Amino acid sequence: MHEFLHSLNQHHWWVFTGLHLTLGRTASITYAVALGMNLWIAAPVAFAWDCAQVPLWWWLYSAVARNTMRIPGVDRWIDEREARAEHRRLWRRLGTLGDVGVVLLAALPFWGCGMWTSTLLAWTMGMRLTRAIWFLAVGGLIGLGALVALELGIKSLFV
Repeated sequence: MHEFLHSLNQHHWWVFTGLHLTLGRTASITYAVALGMNLWIAAPVAFAWDCAQVPLWWWLYSAVARNTMRIPGVDRWIDEREARAEHRRLWRRLGTLGDVGVVLLAALPFWGCGMWTSTLLAWTMGMRLTRAIWFLAVGGLIGLGALVALELGIKSLFV
C-alpha cells in the first residue's frame, strides 16, 4: 500500500489529469487540495482541460447527429445521455434561460453537470461553437472559482 501511495505522489499530475477528464473538476480539484498541490497551477490546468474538451464533445455530438460516426456504443451512449438530460427538470429550466442556462450548467460541480453536459445543452439549443465556447468558459471559471474557495474553506477547518 505504501508503494502505491508513493507512486501516486510521484505521478500526481497524471492522476490529476485522469480524474479531471473522467470525473470532472470536482474530483481533480479535491485531489489537488488533498495532496497540497499548488492551486495556482492546478486551477489553470483544470480550466484548460475544461476548455479543451468542448470542441471534442461538440464534434462528437455533431458526428452522431449527422450519422457520420457509426460506432454503436458511442451512438447509444450519447442518445441515452441526451434522453436522460431532456427528462431532468434542471435541464429543462436551464434550457429556457438560454445563454445564462449554459453558463449555470457549466458552473455546477455535480456529476451530470459541468462541461460535458453544458456543451450538450448548448449544442441542442443550436448555438454556434464559437459563441458557445465563451459561455462555457465563463461557466467553467465560475464553477472552478467556487470549487477552489469551497475546498480551501473546508481544508482550513481541519488544519
